[in-house]
Amino acid sequence: MIEHPTRSAISEAQVVTQLRTVMTEWTVRINKQDTAWFDGLLSHDFTYTSHPHFPLVMKKGVFLDLLKNVSDQVMEIRDVRAQVVGNIAIVTIVAKCLAESFRANLGPGFPSPEEIEKSLLGRSVVYGFGWRILETGWQLFDQHLYEIVD
Repeated sequence: MIEHPTRSAISEAQVVTQLRTVMTEWTVRINKQDTAWFDGLLSHDFTYTSHPHFPLVMKKGVFLDLLKNVSDQVMEIRDVRAQVVGNIAIVTIVAKCLAESFRANLGPGFPSPEEIEKSLLGRSVVYGFGWRILETGWQLFDQHLYEIVD
């Protein structure tokens, strides 16, 4: 349980329910190119990492720029698990990639859109997330792509 100044306590089940909703909205906002929504959701110190499939490290600004190149993303959320520690939630999400396409190459140091699509399409992706619980809601400070599985 999290003792929070503006709430009494939040259970891990509540965290899972709330973040399942946020992650469902995530793909809707990507497809709308709603970088303002992501700018508010991501903390100033946000970091995205991926290893070993696509060895990447991105800070918030690069991540927001990358989102502008996603033309279609459909993810089916299969499982969400959370562990609450203080005012953070460590969350694991398994999502099946039903569609992922890009408007253009993502730039130097990034895999090609074709490589990403070939690796992800029809497969499940295991992500880890670090979320802060603020008075105003959730803020994402860390995202990691752990594994791509069949």
